[in-house]
Amino acid sequence: MQMAIVGSGAVGSVLAGHLLRGSGASLSLLARGGHMRAIREKGLVLRTGDETWTGHPRVSDDPQALGPMDVILLTVKAHQLPALAPTLPAMIGPKTLVVSIQNGLPWWYYFGSPCGAPDGPFQIVDPGAVIWNAIGPHRAIGGVISVGADIVEPGVARHRGGPPDLTMGPPKAGAHAGPLADLAGRMGAVGIAASVTDSIREPLWKKQQIAVAFGPAGVLTDAPLEPLQYFPGMAGLLSAAMHECLAVARAAAVVLPDDIEARLSQPLGPPEHRPSMQQDFRAGKALELDATLTAVIEIAARHEVPVPTLATLLPLVSLRVAQIRRQAPAGAPAAMDAPST
Repeated sequence: MQMAIVGSGAVGSVLAGHLLRGSGASLSLLARGGHMRAIREKGLVLRTGDETWTGHPRVSDDPQALGPMDVILLTVKAHQLPALAPTLPAMIGPKTLVVSIQNGLPWWYYFGSPCGAPDGPFQIVDPGAVIWNAIGPHRAIGGVISVGADIVEPGVARHRGGPPDLTMGPPKAGAHAGPLADLAGRMGAVGIAASVTDSIREPLWKKQQIAVAFGPAGVLTDAPLEPLQYFPGMAGLLSAAMHECLAVARAAAVVLPDDIEARLSQPLGPPEHRPSMQQDFRAGKALELDATLTAVIEIAARHEVPVPTLATLLPLVSLRVAQIRRQAPAGAPAAMDAPST
């Protein structure tokens, strides 16, 4: 199997490090800058627990140089994909599967959607249908991941916590069953907890509930997970945002239980953990606001679901980002990745 990881940041590099340990796939990385150069010169180093392991994938910043693949794992940020997608056909063959592992609602969302909407691009996250036309929704596979990962230095990735947990599934139930079973088996053999579902929108919306609440709250408060979750009054705000997201999912014909209060009553991660959106904000990076918040608000409008909490959080976070960028001196970071969790 010819496999490539496109977007070799923290998540992509940790997945690559595991896959290089014996998945039986020939692995290539599309990377850039110092990370690419370090991998090319010294290999990709994975630190996991007390173990350090080095693998030597093929690596390039040019999709033409890598050529067609059987499977592509997309681990770039959602807002980076429209610019990248037009370069990817060089890596796509007639039977290539493209596993989109991004935060937020994905570009393929309305392909086979259970809500009855016609197949078509999701313009909020795919302006001008650039991704839809470059990749093709018929080869898309949804991916929802939970993994503790960061880049220690160029060429060195660190995996924290339990095994990477990846749920994959086609937008249309039953598609690509054989290749997906093969891919999940290869991942399982190297310590990635990979599973396949015919209802990929369910784990997608379950993760989305956390993202719409904790990401914006983290940006606005700069607090890590423990005070975000347990500071007086925060539980009500988080619960309101999550319940609005749940209502939108149900209106869009995705059946999910209301287990929000039970989830909020338990620690959702290490006390010092910061949500992905907050980490990007602190690093001066663009935020996945459209995929995380705007997309949910748009679907809510289509189904006439009121989302006052989400509609309040979006302009507050947008203004916070605008103010920080305005205050940053020329050449300095706009604000101050860790993994997508």
